[in-house]
Amino acid sequence: MPPSLTSPNNRLPTGPWARTAVLGILIGGLTLAAVELGLRRVGYEASVNDDAQLWALEYRDRPDDAWLTLGSSRIACAFDLDTFEEVTGEPVVQLGISSGQPIAILTYLNEQGFDGKLIVEVSPYVWFTDNPLIAQQAVLTLQTLHDQERALLGGLERRATRVLQSQLRILHSETDLFDLAKAVVKRARPVIRQSVRGDRQRYCWPSRYALMPDMPMPDESWAVTERAPKDEASFDEVTVAIQGIMARGGTVLLFAAPEAGDPRDVHLLSYPESVYAEVLAERTGAPYVNTMTDPTIGALAVPDYSHIDASDAPLFTERLVELYREKGYFLPD
Repeated sequence: MPPSLTSPNNRLPTGPWARTAVLGILIGGLTLAAVELGLRRVGYEASVNDDAQLWALEYRDRPDDAWLTLGSSRIACAFDLDTFEEVTGEPVVQLGISSGQPIAILTYLNEQGFDGKLIVEVSPYVWFTDNPLIAQQAVLTLQTLHDQERALLGGLERRATRVLQSQLRILHSETDLFDLAKAVVKRARPVIRQSVRGDRQRYCWPSRYALMPDMPMPDESWAVTERAPKDEASFDEVTVAIQGIMARGGTVLLFAAPEAGDPRDVHLLSYPESVYAEVLAERTGAPYVNTMTDPTIGALAVPDYSHIDASDAPLFTERLVELYREKGYFLPD
């Protein structure tokens, strides 16, 4: 009868296993390094997914005194977080949603009793569109936030989930091991956060627009000659949300991001400022800045007609702060 799998005769042979293990780890590490270098050589970079999970983590981990930025991909491209913190001395968290509208987010914040500080990019053609995919982005993002919060309700599961989902941040513990881990992670967190910030703007860099100047805009896509029907229900919803936040002592600053070419002309025709952004600012009392009328920002390139190049984001952000200072905000002490 052949020996069973647990038979003593099937023991592994003796030998220099420590040396073999070290050699295996070394070979694996060199292989991984070669693959990493090869991918970077052809232009790939390590990054994080700019998705609902990241949004929820950024929201939950925000400093209490931080400004929150809301809007679409246009605020993610145009708003440089480091520049804002440098010129204002105040922390900021990017909560823009690519191809999404912030109405549901504003309503959620109001319902949660939010009384903090918001900088909100106003794009009426995104805010009040009848495109369900755009409207659903914020709803799905909030659902992810709720799912994460439900997952954090109980003892060990709460600790394990937060360790895995919050970029290796270790929860409070009195043991030396956890204290050591917290100290290490505390030093690493600025690097992690900088990586996240870079990733959320990386898709706006020049390589994204390499072919854009040679791509004519199809005329039929912009054959709009009349104003879009106004969605009064959504308009009232966002008005109530902003009024509620400001009534509790919160601050809401509104701005319109740059556009160019046919899309700008069509959007101004379909969603005129006098009917949307200006009325929203008047109803809520929130300060509003139209950056497209500012000569400095107006001179910036808009390669895809809708997003400024991320290399211009520091200049855009610094100028936007200056425009708000003219309205009495971010004044030096």
